[in-house]
Amino acid sequence: MEAKVIKKYTFVKSAESLLKSGVRWAKGGFSLADETLFSERKAICQTCQNWDSKAFAGSGKCKICGCSTKLKLKLKTEKCPLGKW
Repeated sequence: MEAKVIKKYTFVKSAESLLKSGVRWAKGGFSLADETLFSERKAICQTCQNWDSKAFAGSGKCKICGCSTKLKLKLKTEKCPLGKW
């Protein structure tokens, strides 16, 4: 089985990812993760080697997809690019 190769983000890829996230969120009825799900996701991100805790004024950023984890974690329709949540 081949290992999944994840390329780190670029500005263009981040913009594309943000747009796709918005479309998924709209299709999902603009649903937000409850506090329990948000906390579970955040705990996973905080232990990941690809999480930059200092980015976005301390709210954090994924080094793989470039997303603000504060925003991405709140959108119920979103997923970790590494499949961790």
